[in-house]
Amino acid sequence: MKDLPILITGAGGMLGSHLVEALSRAGYRNLTLASRQSFETDLKLEVGDLKDWNYLLRIIEGKHTIIHAASKISYSDLDFDALMAENTLVMRSMIDLALEYDVPNFVYISSTSTLFRTGITESINEESTWKSKIQTSPYGTSKFYGELEWARGLAEGLNGHLLLPSVIIPEHGFYHQNFGKNIKMLEDGFEHYPSGSGGFVAVSDVCKIILEILENKIPTGKYILNAENISYKEVFMTIHRALGLNTPLTPLKQWKLSLAVIFNGIQEKLFRKSNFINKHTASLSTSNFEYDNAKILQHSQIKFKPIKEAIQEYVQNYLKEKGAKWDKPLLEIHKPDSVN
Repeated sequence: MKDLPILITGAGGMLGSHLVEALSRAGYRNLTLASRQSFETDLKLEVGDLKDWNYLLRIIEGKHTIIHAASKISYSDLDFDALMAENTLVMRSMIDLALEYDVPNFVYISSTSTLFRTGITESINEESTWKSKIQTSPYGTSKFYGELEWARGLAEGLNGHLLLPSVIIPEHGFYHQNFGKNIKMLEDGFEHYPSGSGGFVAVSDVCKIILEILENKIPTGKYILNAENISYKEVFMTIHRALGLNTPLTPLKQWKLSLAVIFNGIQEKLFRKSNFINKHTASLSTSNFEYDNAKILQHSQIKFKPIKEAIQEYVQNYLKEKGAKWDKPLLEIHKPDSVN
């Protein structure tokens, strides 16, 4: 199995980079890495745009397994068209070509953002149905329609796995984006924490589950990947302590959050530039979500790493690597563009 050709999209992104390292350590060498930007590696690197049909033809033909980890992440309405193009239309084309070339296995990395969430604490599992009138996040919408393409592929004969990780904690790197932004924000003096809670998983555990899939140990299907459901207060406190900060953290007042949403909304309209804080991220930060991981625990050997431990290790690596040149060829891309 380790000699069969595997395609990994998003190989320069956070999940893709960690996954390439994990597969390489496990002895997988027949890897094709798809990335928008070139970087130094001794593996086969194909640089291009996944929206380019000819590029897709080149990288998909002859593959045994596709691991589609590339994704554009944004919660701004300004990016809706780009999200649909990157996360939905690309998936449609990839499924079409995987069927045409008889690719035996297709692993699609989606997100728990596609699951129906009421905003109150209740268990969310793989059967939680999408509610388009309630679930309006642009990112969640684009990933959900990508999932429909995956389901179509299975209906037409494709074999595959649909993985829905919650918020992923990296091991190192990518401190400028997604979860890494929280470290810099607190280090720069932010002294508040959001009132909500949600699910988290270490990137190393996501990689371990994908390795089990490649070893045919997990049945085809849809799986939530979530280690723990914890409050954002605990998350921020853990980062705060790991940074060695002594200033007290206090709850983020709702009026301050609402004011930031209004101010950033005006900026978006004036300058046509998306902001991290908007009505969608504000709603997420004040809601309480609880994800059920029973299905993946039943079908895999995974023992999830405690989230506080994963956060502490990530912050420690941040402190070690701060200001230093990155020395890992597979992870030398650390730019704000989240699609790699």
